[in-house]
Amino acid sequence: MKKSFFSLLMAIVLPMTAWCNDGDTFTAETQEGAVVTYRVLSESAKTCQIGGVFTPRYTMYVAISDYTGDVTIPTEVNGYTVTLVKHNAFGGSSNTWAGVPPTPSNLHIDHLQLPETIITIEEGAFSEGDVKHVTLSGNFNTTGAIFGYCSTLESIDLPEGITSLPNKLFAYCQSPVVESFVIPATVTKIGDYCFQGSNMKSIVVPATVQQVGNGAFNDCDQMTTAIVESSATMLGNGAFSGCDLLTEFTFPEGTTYVPESILNDAKLLEKVVLPPTVLTIGSGAFRDCRSLSDVALPEGLTDIGASAFRNSGLTSVELPSTLTAIRFWAFYDCKLEKVISRITVPFGIESATFSDDTYETAPLYVPEDTEQLYKDTFAWSQFYGIYPSIITGLSESRTQVQKDVRYTTDGRKATDNQRGLQVVKRADGSVIKTFVK
Repeated sequence: MKKSFFSLLMAIVLPMTAWCNDGDTFTAETQEGAVVTYRVLSESAKTCQIGGVFTPRYTMYVAISDYTGDVTIPTEVNGYTVTLVKHNAFGGSSNTWAGVPPTPSNLHIDHLQLPETIITIEEGAFSEGDVKHVTLSGNFNTTGAIFGYCSTLESIDLPEGITSLPNKLFAYCQSPVVESFVIPATVTKIGDYCFQGSNMKSIVVPATVQQVGNGAFNDCDQMTTAIVESSATMLGNGAFSGCDLLTEFTFPEGTTYVPESILNDAKLLEKVVLPPTVLTIGSGAFRDCRSLSDVALPEGLTDIGASAFRNSGLTSVELPSTLTAIRFWAFYDCKLEKVISRITVPFGIESATFSDDTYETAPLYVPEDTEQLYKDTFAWSQFYGIYPSIITGLSESRTQVQKDVRYTTDGRKATDNQRGLQVVKRADGSVIKTFVK
């Protein structure tokens, strides 16, 4: 009798606890009647994830396989708090970026509401899925592009009072939501790669945003307008790199640092406005900006980073007198026709700061009476011709000249009895060439 009672007790307990181990799955219906698969994350903490059926071929954790309509996920299911949305839980049945072929999906969600207990939403949670409206609640983080290649998303309700847009929140999302997205007034931080590769067409980063993450708008190849309202906003490296249709960008007043690769490979960028407060231009900031033919470098600038303008469209550059460092490859592969330096005491630079073509064909104009200093300083000395800037008629040359000043064609002041072809700067500011017999 005792044995029979023990056997009966075990028969009752085991089925109840068999699915209560970490990793076990179970299903439950939502209030709308959708059958959702969950997976136990921690039996001891009583937490579970949305999505639990693992398909090895497609590395998926599908939450709902066949349903059309609204879905409201509760905060608690069968005694477990819902804290995580698994990869591809509400997505399509393929991973485009992984080269997995698509298969038909019978999931069509009109409005998905997630509970405030969600802590993490994994990469690809909605990727390629058919979800029209999403309501997110609470403070959550992401592990990757959760809306990647999701073209059906029509609206999204972010948590009230949200202060941070998580990393990769809308990365690679191709939907109307992102196309005209407005940063909520409560947001102070935009995460790394938040909108990377999305179909965003314009963005205004309000003054309330204190930080824009690395690559936040990287490869938004449909973006035509980007405005950053305040210099107090710390821009991350590569924030707007690869924005092919962006034609101009103005750094806000008070900006002191231009981040690395900030506009790298912005192919149609024609105009950049740097305020007088800029001290440093980071490495690769404007690299491969082939349409950028001119940029005004402000007095006060001290450091130009490596490859800052490499392979850009610059045809001339005027270096401010305040510079103390120009890093290697800063102007390499630029088709420069003229270089103007206001630096009165030249410092050494790497040979690869400029291309060989620049050294061989572009004249270097320097402050008056500093020509020899440049000729004695590497690698300025590699320029084929170094001339005093007074003969160019540029801003530094607007000082009043009381009499004609004559120069030889190599930029040296001509002596009274010197003969041959000379360049004459007249008292009225005009410049002529003359031959003295």
